[in-house]
Amino acid sequence: MIPITRTRQMKRSISPLLIVLLLLFLTATTADAHANLLSAVPANGEVTADSPARIALTFSEPLEADLIDLLLYDPAGTNIPLDPPQLTKGDAAQMFVEPLPLAAGSYTVVWTVVSEDGHPITDRYAFSVGQPTPGFALYTGDTGDTARDRSLSQTLLLVARYLAEGMLLSGGGLYAVGRIARRCEFPSTSDLLGRARPVLWGLLLAATLTEWLVYSAGLPTSLDWHALFQSSFATMVSVQTLLLLLLALPGMVSGWQSLIWTLLVGNLAFGGHAFGIEPIWLALTLRVLHLLATALWIGVVLYLLLIAFQNKRDGASAIPQGAFRSLFLRVVLSASLLTVLTGLLMVGIQTDWATLLPSTLLWRDLLLIKGLLTIALFLIAFFQTKRWRTNASSLSRTLLRRELLVFAAVILLAVWLSQIEYPLPH
Repeated sequence: MIPITRTRQMKRSISPLLIVLLLLFLTATTADAHANLLSAVPANGEVTADSPARIALTFSEPLEADLIDLLLYDPAGTNIPLDPPQLTKGDAAQMFVEPLPLAAGSYTVVWTVVSEDGHPITDRYAFSVGQPTPGFALYTGDTGDTARDRSLSQTLLLVARYLAEGMLLSGGGLYAVGRIARRCEFPSTSDLLGRARPVLWGLLLAATLTEWLVYSAGLPTSLDWHALFQSSFATMVSVQTLLLLLLALPGMVSGWQSLIWTLLVGNLAFGGHAFGIEPIWLALTLRVLHLLATALWIGVVLYLLLIAFQNKRDGASAIPQGAFRSLFLRVVLSASLLTVLTGLLMVGIQTDWATLLPSTLLWRDLLLIKGLLTIALFLIAFFQTKRWRTNASSLSRTLLRRELLVFAAVILLAVWLSQIEYPLPH
């Protein structure tokens, strides 16, 4: 039997930290994006002697030809007709238009791209021909309501991704741990969840469809919808939906279920920054390993918590204490170390410390908080393990719940980090 006891070894609650994270989440903006504009010709604020033959914008990652747009407005805010923007041959990170001759005055360039992970980005800048227009103000084209709608759309996408991806990581990890437990003749995930399994599957499918609806609603209407699936994020969500439907097929052998859950978790790697990083094969490999290891770590905590509730309900357990404890300590140690190692390597190839540390971007601060929360996870696991080793029949449900709360915050930060601008390496 594994009695579940409450512990006072961690006197400080993590609730204040989670409240700070929630407030940060509600008040910060996600408008910064990771398809960074590196340079523009004419440049922002530049005054050219003659009308430019070409307006060219260079970004930090390759663009999709059907997922870009560029609008030009005169000093009065009137749209100037342009041919659709094109990508420069041999340089898919640069788009350009060739405007007709422009009269003297100031002009606003409004550009829209969908970055390689599918995140839509819109921004603007101004240049002048001959001399600036007196009293010129950058044309925004937005009312206050439009700006609020865009901000709301970005926030809803973050929430939708958080729910869907958090459930996928939890479900995939719990399934994997259940398979390991079953081979060792411990209760399987199916035994522990019982009739809740189809309900949880339905919630996961609903979260996935919500993710798709929110994402598609937030895309600029000027983009070509037939090219939507050139977006890796749109493809990721579509594959996710298909795999969930396959998972619901009756009579599927366990080996196929294992493959589908592995693909569901690994597929999440295609919705982040990986496509803007070289070499892309290494970026994707590290992200897939990081996701699988994280899912396994979460799965262990969820499995132990389900065991805890089962023991509380039944009042007894026939699980051999020594073998049970040894198995899960090995699994969680391997998963946690692989999670940290791949996480550090991901940061290492995405940016560099000389750029990251002095950066003022939100990305750096969120990464720091994520690191601190990971340390908190190790501390909680240490107290749990210490108590468990001292008394094999003592497993704290309180610590398990706190560990899950920290994991919830870590997943939120991970999704958030995948949607905003990060410091480019020098």
